[in-house]
Amino acid sequence: MIEHKMENRTTITKKILLAGIDNAGKSSIQDILRFTPTEAAFRRVPSKDIEIFDKSFLKKNYVFFIPPGQADLREQEFHGTMKDKYFEHVEVFIFVVDAAAPHRFKEAQEELQRSIEDLLDLSPNCRNFLLFAHKQDLEAAIGGVKLKQQLLDPLKALYPGIIAHFKIYETTIVAPESIHEPFVKAIAKHVGTRRMDFDQLAEWIRKQIKARVVLISDANGLLIGEAYTGYETPAAYAAYMAKLFSATDEFQRELHSQGFQTIILEEEDGVNYSLLSRINCSKQNYLALLIGNPKEQIGMTRIINRQGLARLKKEFERYNP
Repeated sequence: MIEHKMENRTTITKKILLAGIDNAGKSSIQDILRFTPTEAAFRRVPSKDIEIFDKSFLKKNYVFFIPPGQADLREQEFHGTMKDKYFEHVEVFIFVVDAAAPHRFKEAQEELQRSIEDLLDLSPNCRNFLLFAHKQDLEAAIGGVKLKQQLLDPLKALYPGIIAHFKIYETTIVAPESIHEPFVKAIAKHVGTRRMDFDQLAEWIRKQIKARVVLISDANGLLIGEAYTGYETPAAYAAYMAKLFSATDEFQRELHSQGFQTIILEEEDGVNYSLLSRINCSKQNYLALLIGNPKEQIGMTRIINRQGLARLKKEFERYNP
């Protein structure tokens, strides 16, 4: 089965192993990555077979391995007869946890520990580890910080090097961007995509406009570069991202200036509003996302007008990382 699905793959394809116990949400995450939201809504059925599919991020090719999560299949196949097929040559390891099912955290931790052991044995050079605190749309879901304390921190003494590398993301199928963004953001830092160039550009833009946060996305709106003052809390950063991706037309007004487009988004309260400016550099097909919060009087972003856009465009064209 695995050999058949892996036919005709090139050596430059990077391998991502996405694991977790049953009902963690692996199948729905797969559907979000592979299909449109409408198609994905009709495909959320738990799988009892291995899923293998290709996905490209930032012009890099990846192959996803998603094993079934049922206990008997994990024992017999995932950690048994097909262990080497799953765990060899892994470059990115993602472990999905149902954050709304605390009664299964112990089982999830045991599975995570066993997976780490197999990774150490068969992919000792893997350095990219992600933990998805999934199903954040459910009322009972706990946040990433608490999940880290319960699942990862107890394993620090056993695997200090690996646990330190884990990045925690809060995800939900209700907000597909919460699933897409971690892949691009985390993977881009580890596969030679010149991520630092985008980070440097974001920092330059942030200083030019005195923004607190600057995010650069690709043409699909996926994050590939970022810069911020260092004063942002995880909650504030998450709120910025949610505001960015949930923007609707009725809150947008557009200005155009020589290939740039600015969209100012405001909440209904005209006094205490959150400002978001999006600058689209169509010449290079990147989006620079400039975000500020006027509720905080430190490092407040200025609204970018037409003259500001013209100056920014001139400096941007001269920029050479």
